[in-house]
Amino acid sequence: MEKDMARLRRRYIVFIVSIVLILVVTQVIVQYDLRQQNEDARLLNLAGRQRMLSQRISKLTLFLYYNENVDSVSDFYALDTLKALTHHWSTVHNQLIQQNENGAKSRVIDSLLRVNTPRVDQIKATVAKILEAPQPKVFQEAIEKIGEVELPFLRTMEATVNRYQKESETKLSNIKRVELVLSVIGLVILILEFISVFYPTLKRVSSQNFLLSQLNDQLRTREKDLQQSFEHVKSLKDHLTQSERQYRELVMNASDMIYELDADGKFSFVNPPVETVTGFTKEELYQMKYLELVHPDDRQQVREFYQQQQDSFQTNSYLELRITTKSGSSVWVGQNVKLQFAGKSAYRVNVVARDITQVKEAEARLQRERLLLRTIIDNIPENIYVKNLQSQKILANKAEYEYLGASTEAEILGKSDWELYPDESATTSTNEDARVFAGENIINSETLNTRKDGSSCWFLISKVPLRDENNIIIGLVGISIDITAAKLANQALAEKEKLYRLISENSRDVVSLHNLDGTFEYISPACRELHGYEPEEMIGRMGTDFMHVDDARHTLEQAPAMLQKMLAGESIEPLQFRIATKQHGLVWAENVIKPVYTNGKLSGFQSTVRNISARKVYEAALQEAKEKAEAATKAKSQFLSMMSHEIRTPINGILGLTNLLLEEEPRPDQLQRLNLLKFSGQNLLTIINDVLDFSKAEAGKIVLESVPFNLYDTIQNVVRVLAIKAEEKGLALNLILPANLPRYVLGDSVRLGQILNNLINNAIKFTEAGYVEVKLESVKQAGGAQAIGFSITDTGIGIPADKQESVFESFTQASTDTTRKYGGTGLGLAITKNLVTLMGGQIKITSKPGAGTRFYFEISLPEAFEESHAVASKIETQAPLRILVVDDNAVNREVAGGFLKRWGHVVSQAESGKEALAIIKTKNIDLVLMDLQMPELDGFETTRTFRQWTDEYFKKVPVIALTASTSAEVQHRVKENLMNGYLSKPFKPEDLQTVLARHGAVQDKVQSENKFSSLDQYTEGNEELKKQLLVLFKDNLLEVKQKFFEALENQNPEVFLNALHKAITTLTLINSESLTGTLHDIRAYVKSHQQMPAGREEILVREIDQTLNLLDEALLS
Repeated sequence: MEKDMARLRRRYIVFIVSIVLILVVTQVIVQYDLRQQNEDARLLNLAGRQRMLSQRISKLTLFLYYNENVDSVSDFYALDTLKALTHHWSTVHNQLIQQNENGAKSRVIDSLLRVNTPRVDQIKATVAKILEAPQPKVFQEAIEKIGEVELPFLRTMEATVNRYQKESETKLSNIKRVELVLSVIGLVILILEFISVFYPTLKRVSSQNFLLSQLNDQLRTREKDLQQSFEHVKSLKDHLTQSERQYRELVMNASDMIYELDADGKFSFVNPPVETVTGFTKEELYQMKYLELVHPDDRQQVREFYQQQQDSFQTNSYLELRITTKSGSSVWVGQNVKLQFAGKSAYRVNVVARDITQVKEAEARLQRERLLLRTIIDNIPENIYVKNLQSQKILANKAEYEYLGASTEAEILGKSDWELYPDESATTSTNEDARVFAGENIINSETLNTRKDGSSCWFLISKVPLRDENNIIIGLVGISIDITAAKLANQALAEKEKLYRLISENSRDVVSLHNLDGTFEYISPACRELHGYEPEEMIGRMGTDFMHVDDARHTLEQAPAMLQKMLAGESIEPLQFRIATKQHGLVWAENVIKPVYTNGKLSGFQSTVRNISARKVYEAALQEAKEKAEAATKAKSQFLSMMSHEIRTPINGILGLTNLLLEEEPRPDQLQRLNLLKFSGQNLLTIINDVLDFSKAEAGKIVLESVPFNLYDTIQNVVRVLAIKAEEKGLALNLILPANLPRYVLGDSVRLGQILNNLINNAIKFTEAGYVEVKLESVKQAGGAQAIGFSITDTGIGIPADKQESVFESFTQASTDTTRKYGGTGLGLAITKNLVTLMGGQIKITSKPGAGTRFYFEISLPEAFEESHAVASKIETQAPLRILVVDDNAVNREVAGGFLKRWGHVVSQAESGKEALAIIKTKNIDLVLMDLQMPELDGFETTRTFRQWTDEYFKKVPVIALTASTSAEVQHRVKENLMNGYLSKPFKPEDLQTVLARHGAVQDKVQSENKFSSLDQYTEGNEELKKQLLVLFKDNLLEVKQKFFEALENQNPEVFLNALHKAITTLTLINSESLTGTLHDIRAYVKSHQQMPAGREEILVREIDQTLNLLDEALLS
């Protein structure tokens, strides 16, 4: 029996040991399985967090980029967070690599992680750049770099997580197989044990009944013990109920908001403070979701925050946000949240929240105060800084860090003086800091510092200890005021005072300082030589005590006015007076007075007295010389005036008789000689005019008119006159006259014509081949004033650069060869420059030898209204006049009379003033041409005489002065003596016509303006024929206009020329000079195949349209 029991025990022991071994092995495998699952879960979590961290890094970077001001506390906190996240992210990545190498050693995972390593490094480097220089440009580059790297990183990490999960499942499957094998082995062992152990045991069960009975007794005893234990548990349950009640009372009576949310985010429990703060009842809250309470502007942030907490299985978190109460107001809350997870999702949310609105408002006030304080100290010009006990700067205003050469405060924070200043300055500053840290105040200490660049500067420094709430010194506050300028000013002042004394004591001028009452406070030693007194004899006495009596009295009378000028800060004119010397002599002196100020108030004056006796003698001699020069100038003017008259008188006869002979149809040989005679006379007249104009310019006696005139007519007349000369040389003379120029302007048309005539004439003279171009343009001058620019360009011989300025000098040309070859006086450009200057312009020259020359000037010609009475250009429109010619020179009378008679006027002649008065008294005269210089009774006296007669006729009869002088004085006398105008001798026939048209009695104003007078003569009153011709003329002009545009479009000039040829008769019969001239100009351009000037097309179309309107009016009349 015992042997069987021993065998049974051995079998049982083997059974137990086998079972235990299987259980141990199974437990080991299970534990290994659990550890492996935990490790795999942790690695999966880390890999997943890597994606989350990558997204947080990019979001933080975007946040900082859109928040442009990186100086606020929140932005510095964001930078610190970005730095911490990047470091943690990089560390986790390295841990994943290390753990793979030490643990699973998966080549696939290792390959994926190492593919991401460069991307991690790139993002880490990008973040480092942001931390180093948080500037908008760096943020933008960082966002672009992170955006480029982040998506590949996330995809690789997704692949890594999937690989982790796959390998984890493979491991788990292998372990399950091992567990299954162990289970089968255990089952086999159990079967064997049942056969070998349990079955034999059953046979012995009966023998154990007695033993069971005993065990039942023991069981009943244990039941009683269990009953007692149950009663104890009931007692504990009652205690737990009481604790729960106490906890509920605590929650319901808490001042903080406590609530619970279910898995859908709806309220499942709220305590009373939640109702109080939100304004909603408990029942209303139970029907709401939590996000409905969140302020609309914060909802997205809150949703993302708690979604991230749930995704990362983070149990606890804290967040500050705004909620919207039932009344619509906003309340700031700070809440602690605990998520309770069931698997991978939260099924309950417990929240403890507190109203932090007042805290937020206090923070906002604090932030505003900090910003205000920062703004104040940054705009204080003095350097302000704060140091800690290690003498490191922990705060600096803008003036301080800019003085140290930094662009931001951050560049100098945390640095000591040894890092910021040269050693000598750092030593001084550190010693001062030590005294302040010991409790001493340093106020207004002058210190010489050395800047980083080695220059020296003076500062007025104040430093005081910085104490905490316990009055313990924790640093210092310093203020540094740069007084370098003041120091240098004081030094300069001292040097000036030294120099002033040195100069005053060594100057021959007497330098003195006076009190406001005029007494000497200081006087230089030069007074010994000028006054004959020692300085000590003059100190304390008045300056007037040493003047001549008359000058002293005058100075004392002027003293109050001079004092008022000094008080007003006005300058005082130098005073001249006589000094009464100690030796009883008189010396002329000049005194220059300057005010002296002390602390901004007038305290006296400084005087500098100079001996001007020699100057007085020189001034007397100069005055005498001036009077002689003025007499000489007057004599010169009289001589020029006389010579002008004497020379012009015969020239008038020569040119006048020549013009008369030219109109009498001379033989060809006579015509050639007469033209040469006219040309020579005009050249002589030009030379005389140039000399006279130059003389006037030298004397400043040229007076410009400012009267309305037709700019277009003036320019075109000059060009047309000179076009003949250009055509003789085979040159093209082009005029570019833009349509945007005003037609009528205010100015001196004669002088403008003279300028253009000189410049164009020169251009033609010095150009052998090519063209001369005259161009006008509208320009805007400085200040917005409108002006007209004139340019005259040629393709002539050009002017060397070193001669360009000299051509404007009197009697000067570019070279002596020029004078011999081309002739001229060399006065034309000098007069031109003077006239342009008088008109407020400046003439400029651009030239290159052999490549031509360009003259350019701008003058202001204000726009004027069109003259109401147009001056007739053709004498045929004027009725015959009775004209009296008064001149003591028979040739002049013959010339003027010849022209007048030829034009159909009735002419009377008088050779003296007395004879003229007798003829005028008859009242049979319509106009008088009056010579000014006549013996006995000159033209001025003759006119004054009959103007005084009582009859109204004598006051109104027009009188035109005939004068060989064009001086301003003569023009003034003409107006003064009630003459109506003047005509310069020798006159041109057209000038005389203009005078007659302007001042003569016009027979019929309408007739003078009739565009169709030639047509009326042609039709001889036949109105039907006239209307037929008007219709024909209109058709011709319309065809010209149409063919003109066709020619431009098709580049076929013949079409236009043919149409124009048919219209020539039309133009001669409608008296349209302007249109005729424009058409002839355009025809010349077309025939020569030259580029038409800008604006010429618009002018032609406008003039055709105007003529067509006149034709329509005539047809309707």
